[in-house]
Amino acid sequence: MSDQIPPPPDVYEFSVPAGETLILTKSAPNYSVTFHNGGVQVGAFDFNVTPSTFTGDVDESAKLFVEAVIKMFDAYKATGSIRPDDASLNQDKP
Repeated sequence: MSDQIPPPPDVYEFSVPAGETLILTKSAPNYSVTFHNGGVQVGAFDFNVTPSTFTGDVDESAKLFVEAVIKMFDAYKATGSIRPDDASLNQDKP
């Protein structure tokens, strides 16, 4: 068994209350974070440009981000892990 940590996936997706979804994407050299509500993008960070930019609804994106962080920490407290494939993070998915 290797002690090396595997590289992170290119896409993280977390379901949050009320069917909202936070999607974090990373693919070299494209770095962006997008926020979706009901399948519609409501905001996006673009870290590919200098200075980095944000477009979209700041309030809705912040709400989704805070809900996702709370859910991840609650999952960590319950399971000791915040990996996106953990069942505790995907419990809102059909």
